[in-house]
Amino acid sequence: MTWDPAISRKINVAFEADDVAEFVRSLRKLPEYMRYKDGTDLWMWRAAIDGKDSRNNKLPNIMFGVLKNMLIALRMTGK
Repeated sequence: MTWDPAISRKINVAFEADDVAEFVRSLRKLPEYMRYKDGTDLWMWRAAIDGKDSRNNKLPNIMFGVLKNMLIALRMTGK
């Protein structure tokens, strides 16, 4: 896959704007953007850090749960 900076930016904007619906939609459509090119996680650590910031007490927990469930679902489907 060729990494498209515009797509990465779009997903990041959704993440930073706390737009869970758009964030989830984007990663479901493009699961390859869940990880860095080397295979390490791209979003879970950020959701965990945001949880410590407590700028929105509910959202980081939601994001973490959504990401965790997406990872489980992708593993189960072999993606």
